[in-house]
Amino acid sequence: QINDVYEIAPIEAGKVGGVARIATIKKDLKANNPNTYLLMAGDFLSPSVYNSLMFEGKRIRGRQMVESLNAAGLDIAGFGNHEFDISEAELQSRMNESAFDWISSNSYHKTKDAIVPFVKTTSTGMERLPAYQIKTFKDADGTTVKVGFMGVNIPFNKATYVVYTDPLESAEKIYNSIKDSCDAIIAITHQQEADDIILAQRLPGLALVIGGHEHDMRYDKVGEVIVSKAHANARSAYILNLQINKKTGRNKVSSRLQMVDETIRLDSATNLVVQKWMGIAEKNYASIGFDAKNIILNSGEPLDAREASVRSSKTNFTRMVVAAMEKAAPASQVSIVNSGSIRLDDILQAPVTQYDIIRALPFGGSIMEVDMKGSVLKQILDAGVKNLGTGGFLQY
Repeated sequence: QINDVYEIAPIEAGKVGGVARIATIKKDLKANNPNTYLLMAGDFLSPSVYNSLMFEGKRIRGRQMVESLNAAGLDIAGFGNHEFDISEAELQSRMNESAFDWISSNSYHKTKDAIVPFVKTTSTGMERLPAYQIKTFKDADGTTVKVGFMGVNIPFNKATYVVYTDPLESAEKIYNSIKDSCDAIIAITHQQEADDIILAQRLPGLALVIGGHEHDMRYDKVGEVIVSKAHANARSAYILNLQINKKTGRNKVSSRLQMVDETIRLDSATNLVVQKWMGIAEKNYASIGFDAKNIILNSGEPLDAREASVRSSKTNFTRMVVAAMEKAAPASQVSIVNSGSIRLDDILQAPVTQYDIIRALPFGGSIMEVDMKGSVLKQILDAGVKNLGTGGFLQY
């Protein structure tokens, strides 16, 4: 299981993460057990430094991630809220390009005429994204089991082309409709941990709730249901072993959190894809006046831009960001930025390059100067404190 992956290449000076390392983990596991699936619990098409770059006359908008995950052998993906950051046409292109399956149990396509399931166009025609899938697996002795998969997403992104049904009600409806046809059911979710726990409580017959959204590792056991989330940006992968006993009707799950670091080799085929897109990015930057490799800071102190840090405290990196804003708006007395706009999730080691800054702040946008009363400023800062641990936590 992986979730919330925005970088195709390793981070922290190449020491951590990387889709090519995820590919190696999957291949090694599959060599020992052919019934191995790689699942993505949402948020991988956006945001990314690549999304504003051009390739073949179009914005890249997640194309680099789909091609990398295709190479890595991703089997099933569910929507996250950030999949709907990109346009309707761009999302359609990414789904069409994907070699993996998508499951959408509560996110639907709003067209001019109707609300319908999203579709994926392949070489064999057009197919609707299913609300669930039932996969048949065979053991070495020929025993077959059927595992159901469903996927729900937090109704957060209000893109005009998407409509949501209630995640819990949708999951409950699908579970009840397929439970008699399955030996085990897995929910792929992208929502708050508290909602995953409620889902597990409402559906105690689930085998697994494979989740995303928090960007940090989570592991809960709710009755007999395991709820798991890996670290963002493939810093880790959850390896979950589901054992199904058809005689007793009882299932057993064992799990381990695999840290994705230098001890795991880069899969060569996947790494070729990653390097291709890294080269495309560098050419893009050069065409608009940036030099991705240009060193702008030789600080000997590592700069902490990890999400777990910037969403809960001030760091040396966030102090630099707000100081830069104040320099750009010298008449201002205070500068404020929400920590969710800092997407690096990395520790920057010297030397710091232009590429590091671009990927740290990929959303773009302008700095706005406003006059406000002190009482309003206090309300804003108080709201930031209440958002501790989330992207709404304010840096100032």
